[in-house]
Amino acid sequence: MVDIDYKSWLQTNYEQQKFFFVKENEEIIVNILKTIKNFESYMFLTFNKYAIVISVDTPESEERTLQHYKDSIILNYESVLSQQNLPGYSTKLRLAKVSFVETKKDLDVKETNLIEQTKDTEHAQYEIKKITDTKWKLIFAWKNVDLKEFLYKIALVCKLREISINESSINIRNIASVNRTLVGEIVLEGEQLGKELKRESFLREFISLREMGNYDQIGKDLVETHYLSVSKCSLLLALSVLAEQFLCEINETMFTERYIQEAICFHAAISKLICDAFYNKFNPKNIREDIYNEKIALAKEAIENIDSGKYKHDKRRKIILRFIVSLVEHILKTNFFCIDKLAIGFRLNPHFLDQIPEFDRTTKYPELPFGIFFIYNKNFFGFQIRFRDLARGGLRTVINKDMETALFQKTNMFGECYNLAYTQQKKNKDIPEGGSKGIIFLYPNNIKNDIEIIKKKLILEGYSGDIEEIIKDYEDKAKNEYLYSMQKCFLNTFLTLIVANKDGTIKERNIVDYYKHPEYIYLGPDENMHDCMIEWLANESKRMDYFAKGAFISGKEETGINHKEYGVTSIGVFEYVKLGLDYLKLNNYTMKITGGPNGDVAGNLIHLVKKEHTERCRITSISSSVCAILDNQGIDIDELDQLFLKGKALQYFNTEKLHDDGYMIRIDQRRTYQSFVEQFKIYNKKNGKVEENWIEANKGMKLYETTVHQNVVDVFCPCGGRPYTLNENNIQNFLVNGKATAKMIVEGANLYLTSKARDVLEKSGVLIFKDSSANKCGVVSSSYEILGGLALDDDQFIAIKKQYAKEILKRLVDIAQGEGNCMLQAYDAKYNSSLVSISEEISRRINKYTDCIQEFLAPLNLFDTSNKKYLNIYIKYIPECLNPYKEQLMTRIPQMHMKAIIATSLATHLVYSKGLGWHVSIIDILPNLL
Repeated sequence: MVDIDYKSWLQTNYEQQKFFFVKENEEIIVNILKTIKNFESYMFLTFNKYAIVISVDTPESEERTLQHYKDSIILNYESVLSQQNLPGYSTKLRLAKVSFVETKKDLDVKETNLIEQTKDTEHAQYEIKKITDTKWKLIFAWKNVDLKEFLYKIALVCKLREISINESSINIRNIASVNRTLVGEIVLEGEQLGKELKRESFLREFISLREMGNYDQIGKDLVETHYLSVSKCSLLLALSVLAEQFLCEINETMFTERYIQEAICFHAAISKLICDAFYNKFNPKNIREDIYNEKIALAKEAIENIDSGKYKHDKRRKIILRFIVSLVEHILKTNFFCIDKLAIGFRLNPHFLDQIPEFDRTTKYPELPFGIFFIYNKNFFGFQIRFRDLARGGLRTVINKDMETALFQKTNMFGECYNLAYTQQKKNKDIPEGGSKGIIFLYPNNIKNDIEIIKKKLILEGYSGDIEEIIKDYEDKAKNEYLYSMQKCFLNTFLTLIVANKDGTIKERNIVDYYKHPEYIYLGPDENMHDCMIEWLANESKRMDYFAKGAFISGKEETGINHKEYGVTSIGVFEYVKLGLDYLKLNNYTMKITGGPNGDVAGNLIHLVKKEHTERCRITSISSSVCAILDNQGIDIDELDQLFLKGKALQYFNTEKLHDDGYMIRIDQRRTYQSFVEQFKIYNKKNGKVEENWIEANKGMKLYETTVHQNVVDVFCPCGGRPYTLNENNIQNFLVNGKATAKMIVEGANLYLTSKARDVLEKSGVLIFKDSSANKCGVVSSSYEILGGLALDDDQFIAIKKQYAKEILKRLVDIAQGEGNCMLQAYDAKYNSSLVSISEEISRRINKYTDCIQEFLAPLNLFDTSNKKYLNIYIKYIPECLNPYKEQLMTRIPQMHMKAIIATSLATHLVYSKGLGWHVSIIDILPNLL
């Protein structure tokens, strides 16, 4: 064996262009092969910029190699088998090169095209070509994959599917840009590839790796041990994240995601039964209701038989597994079996809320929603909740700066989404669409880690340019790229679950739909929904052929009524401010605001105050997400307005414009002082000069959080801030010497105050105009935008947009005044001592009347001559500038939508004109009796 010429053997068995024919690599490999008697299965040779791995080929070779380097940043990977068996062995030799620096390889036309295609989509781009029945070549490209572990996950998926990798060439390009791309070519071999269903199943798992490849305990215990496939473990991960939202209602420490995953792994056999049941219920190629029922029954029986002798642990695990089974039973449709999914999505029957153990659903969720969607990806999860079949509401993204913040907030996301949707249902009383809300909860990005990797890579390569300039450019772009990428994943998944054919059946062929009805849902912009994403979503809705086309999302730049441009929400808020001022008989007044001048509601409110109340109003405090200003002599309104007009955040306020004793605290400017002391920057104006000082972080945070709340004024307008910012635990911050720091609150932001906080303030004499009344004009504008978008072509909408917006704005003022006057009249008549309760009752009364009228209208054909009087109500609702398009308004608007318009028009007119003191009398119904 020592006489073997390994150099010649290498040249015979491998192509000459391969990496190991570089002279120094070839010599290393030849010398190692010469000591073959000492050669075991693997040899890892790690150098500064790359590594060479020599191994006798086994089914685990590629997996083991990439597992060895899974924590390293692999920017280029090549692996190839010898053509003949290694001398003295009954198997071939595998040689691999792992490169830690970026290596530009020549791309063929196919690879170049795939890379180009990734720029416009979040989907993996791939092509699979048959070599033989069991041997296939897979060429693929992904955008912005993880820089660690990703290649290992590719090898793991192949190993779990009993598919060997004969040859691979994988390259990550443009690492220091937001268009980082992984492009690869692998030759696969395995019996499963010869079977279409098995090959499709493998591809589904393979191309979902970017979105689903975060395993946690489930991955370590069930995937890496080869007990379950990556797909089934992704399903269990999605179910564990979903279950945590509800089991935390019982005990938020015993039922965290960690404990849920522990139960899933501890009883892996039961988890496998749950997966098998799910597969038999939803796999479009093999639906077996009988096996589904059998697996569910077996899982339930196994759960009840759990007995480890540790009662407390058994009880916890039983509760978890019972609830996960219940979730599977209540899923009505899922995209799980779609080949190119970007996330896992479920449409759930809301009655699962009644199955939360040891929990009275009505105490927290008083009304069952009409529909609930849950969408999961390793970087986010989210909900879309609606309270009526036809519904609209905003989509917000919750951004977490660090994992500590994320863990603190995550378990309340369903509750937040529910309450926002429920508030929206009350707010939407003036429009045909019921209330809904969507939330995307975004985990912190990996930008800091990526920056360290990029720095290390550039230094290792000996880059001579300005590294910090490259890093800054990357950081600025990467935050938004991550946000937009995950929003696209959520929205593409959501649309996949609701896009239907004209007969109402689900369009995506790989979705089994147990709901079997079309879904009528419209979205609106909310927190962190930027204009570019609004336009993208309108186009995506058209591309995917959703019935609403571009009308699916409101607030569009050209073919919509953009909320910020027209200030539609703030118009309503300002009307309530004026109504409250008249009621309290205040002429000149002071105001405080939460929300920065670059925000939609706060910015436009500042603009309206400057335009109409410059002489009457002094804004004395304002705060944003990173900054707070106090100036009791009045913050310079011209400076605030300029920030609004330029779209600049509050921290760009010119501190020279402060009056003496005014200050600005910035929590985004921090330093570490004397090793362990964190400090924030504060700007103080004294004796006509601005002083820049530092304040200890705890004191600084306290000052930032209380600047607005402690400032004594006439009017408080919360127009920004997280839900429940002012709650029963911190309501004392809104009191000075036991007295509220504002006479009136107009809620421009949703859920800024909790119910208990409102109760405390109302009892202390504060006049509160609740969110569902005060900021409803934004949803009214969006509803009219939907109407125009459904009825008109884009060019028609653009042609009338200016006049349409003018007519809508006039209606917004009328609607705000209609409800506001109704509320104050009821308040004066002592209908209720709480203005908040009066607002709630108005919403309840209108929604009740609307539902009754819709139920009556449901079986009617509006175009029958006998129903002309109802159709006339719809016609009257239409703004005048749409009259030339009357025929389109009759043919393009679904009758369901028209009936909702009729119902809500009648209901709102009845309540606003008659008031809350009115009840049906014999005089009212007498004309119908004669």
